[in-house]
Amino acid sequence: MPHRSPATRPWPPRTSNPSALLDAYTRVLGWSLSVDDVPCTAREAAERLERLPDAVVSTECRGFDVIALPARVSRIAALHLERDEDLDREGVVVPAFHSEPSLILLVRAGTSEEVSGLEGLRWIAEGGDLVVPPGRGLAWDTPPWKAARPEPAPFPDAARLKDTLTTALAVRDSPPPP
Repeated sequence: MPHRSPATRPWPPRTSNPSALLDAYTRVLGWSLSVDDVPCTAREAAERLERLPDAVVSTECRGFDVIALPARVSRIAALHLERDEDLDREGVVVPAFHSEPSLILLVRAGTSEEVSGLEGLRWIAEGGDLVVPPGRGLAWDTPPWKAARPEPAPFPDAARLKDTLTTALAVRDSPPPP
């Protein structure tokens, strides 16, 4: 797949167009990339993925932390986040993608500790590595950029999501209906 100029790419990028997605990571979000733990540019990453479709793309968590929710909790939390009218009113977007069996949420750097005491959640603080789409069946549910223009979306504080995560965990821990 030839690498096209960013100016000729439609916005927003889709997971089905790995080259555009990788370019958005580096150009719009300022993320560094690695493919199979080898640092590379967006163009090099796209070329490697074309040759090795099962290769793993990762980035260092710079400017954000990660919260990983287990499968049962992830479905409940995603539904609550989608229906949260306060988040909608405030214009808060929670970048998220499924990485079976987890839902990965991106939050503002330094805030994942706000939810670290919630049992069942995993978190990666700023500086850790995160496997990102494309590849391995990963696709953004809510991407980390604004839909209308190539700008990063502001990441929410993890504390802002604590009630939703607590509710999802409580549902997970409740007995199944008879």
